[in-house]
Amino acid sequence: TRTHMPATAVAVQEDIVGEAERLRRVGQHLFFCGLVDAAGVTHQLMFKSASAEGVMDDGALRQLKRSLRPGDALRVTVHARELAGSGSVLHVREATVLSLSVASNTGES
Repeated sequence: TRTHMPATAVAVQEDIVGEAERLRRVGQHLFFCGLVDAAGVTHQLMFKSASAEGVMDDGALRQLKRSLRPGDALRVTVHARELAGSGSVLHVREATVLSLSVASNTGES
């Protein structure tokens, strides 16, 4: 499979586990999310499906967008790091929700 990356991105292979925060949905095939790891570092993640020239499966991205809530524990596999402003955005290849927050279980926010 071809990996689509902007010219400003570098290839990486990294797994990160943390707690989701600040989800921002941008259209049908793209969304962003903060992820706070065990050391308290916040990573900016980009989830982009194949229909938007990303690498995630369209169905997997749709399911994740429907189910993921702030506070959920999440494991992501990152395939690229893109410099953006004062930080970087991590491009996600795969993601798995490990456990649900109270808000996900009860529908409360």
